[in-house]
Amino acid sequence: MNTPEKHYIIDIIRHNFFSGVTSCHYSSFPSRRPTAAMRGTADTPPVSHGRAVSKAAFTLIELLVVIAIIAILASMLLPALNQARMRARASRCIGNLKQLGTAVQLYADGNNGLAPQSSDSKKYWGQILVDAGYLPIPTRGGQSVLSCPAIMNSGATESQYGAFYSYISTYGMSSGMMNNGTKEVMEGWRIAPWNPWSSIEGYWNLKRIRSASALPILLDSVNGSGNSQYYIVKIYEKLSGGACVYLVHNRLGNTLFADGHVAGINRSEFESKYSALPATLTE
Repeated sequence: MNTPEKHYIIDIIRHNFFSGVTSCHYSSFPSRRPTAAMRGTADTPPVSHGRAVSKAAFTLIELLVVIAIIAILASMLLPALNQARMRARASRCIGNLKQLGTAVQLYADGNNGLAPQSSDSKKYWGQILVDAGYLPIPTRGGQSVLSCPAIMNSGATESQYGAFYSYISTYGMSSGMMNNGTKEVMEGWRIAPWNPWSSIEGYWNLKRIRSASALPILLDSVNGSGNSQYYIVKIYEKLSGGACVYLVHNRLGNTLFADGHVAGINRSEFESKYSALPATLTE
């Protein structure tokens, strides 16, 4: 067989063989090649995509509803938060008075039972305890054990709850004077020697007090203008200048007694148990 004929026969066999295989292959497995229609469908985004975006956006009405719900929840939570804040301040106040009670007792132990004078003409009782080393030196404008954290103390440049500005603005020492002019005093109270004519100044002799658990010596106090504490108060007689026992803790006035315990006392108890005059108490 000559060469051209041989090549011709090979070409026929090759064509027939591969054509059969190809047709068999494609007949068993349909073509997956994308048609124009399929490509157009795949390339075109679904119509639902646009609707999903519009549903995700807030309308003005929905936004107003959300704001109203938040306002309602806030109005329900804020009173509870304020009450929790006031309870925390009352607890800190009790801690302050207990620390002050320890300082007063230590001072009295070193001075024959005599507590610091409410004022010795140069210093108030808080400064007397600080200078004697029984209390830390307070920082002006900062929190101090001498100040109730629930009472707004006002200074020259700022005002805040429980801030210390001067030794005149502290918890009030209870004056044992009962009747101005007659010099009638509570048991254990001594009139200040530097001012025998005073109707308020003096000090407590803790050794001479029989019912220490029933005798208030330091209390929540407020001055006549109501913007600061005051270093001394009368509960048995109205103090000139308007300083009063301040029932600031949910109508309770935290009180340190001569035996060292601290309690919150309401108006009724002050008047019935401790002979306080109504005019010496304020809420």
